[in-house]
Amino acid sequence: MITIKSIAAPACSMPANSQKALKNRPKNAFCSRLVLLALAFAITACSTPQPPTLKTVYDFGPVLTAPVQSTPKRAAIALPEIEASGSLSSPALLYRLQYSNAQELRPYAAARWSVLPAQLVRERIRDALAAQGPVLSTEGQATYTLRIELDEFSQVFESPSSSFGLVRLRASLLKNDQLASQTTLLTRAPAASQDAAGGVKALTAATDDALRQLAAWLATHIK
Repeated sequence: MITIKSIAAPACSMPANSQKALKNRPKNAFCSRLVLLALAFAITACSTPQPPTLKTVYDFGPVLTAPVQSTPKRAAIALPEIEASGSLSSPALLYRLQYSNAQELRPYAAARWSVLPAQLVRERIRDALAAQGPVLSTEGQATYTLRIELDEFSQVFESPSSSFGLVRLRASLLKNDQLASQTTLLTRAPAASQDAAGGVKALTAATDDALRQLAAWLATHIK
């Protein structure tokens, strides 16, 4: 005869470890669910788009003095848009590690120019030449046309503790659409600090030096 005692006997004869596992099963399942929820939350947090890092924006600074209004010292000159190399087709602030790989141009991750470098240089040239005579934006409206090509505009690191701003441009002077003269200017200025801010100041100084040389060159060809 099968009695209640004989039915209950197998359950009572289960090993102690098995009985403990059965008792802990709900607790283990709850812990597993917590782990899964934590993982899901972590994955969601990682996949949530983060706001972009704001970049510091630089230019050459304001022009604090207006051109002196007087009798023009030279004939009017047209200054069209400056042509630039492909590496200067964005407002990135570029540098080179001359001591490591001088052929590689690298952009600063947290800094950029306010506009394209060619635009900054053209505005600087226009303001400088305006003190000597009229500067026009459109070709064909003046006897002389000044065309500028910007080939280099970067901060060059000679070592981790020393750098300079380097500017190289080519100027072509046309008279009645005929090439009258051409020159290449290469200028550099030391950086006071080895970072983006130091590079900007060095490039501003190197650009101004190039403009002084450009003005002197023009003075010998335009009367």
